[in-house]
Amino acid sequence: MQFLVESSNKAGHQVLCTTHSPYTLTSLNNMMYAYQVGQSEPDKTNEILDKKYWLNPAEVSAYMLKTDGTPENIMDEDIWQIKAENIDDISRELNRDYDAMLDLKYPVAHE
Repeated sequence: MQFLVESSNKAGHQVLCTTHSPYTLTSLNNMMYAYQVGQSEPDKTNEILDKKYWLNPAEVSAYMLKTDGTPENIMDEDIWQIKAENIDDISRELNRDYDAMLDLKYPVAHE
């Protein structure tokens, strides 16, 4: 993600990225937060995350496709962060389904 952000910042290009990875979203959140904190503490923030990776959150959109195919905005515009926990909710749902099938295949005797 840092490579994509650095490249798009240099060239002024837009990037469209699709992912199922909470790590990718968290990485983007860190870069957007660095941009925000860097406005008041540029030198200290640059020591943590090089300025070339800072990402202006006003230039970021994040959507999740719902099961019916419609997009849902997952950008929290109050704090300018992607609500990465939305992907965690989907993972929990998938894990519940998997566990239910495991219970069918390998029933546990209840005392």
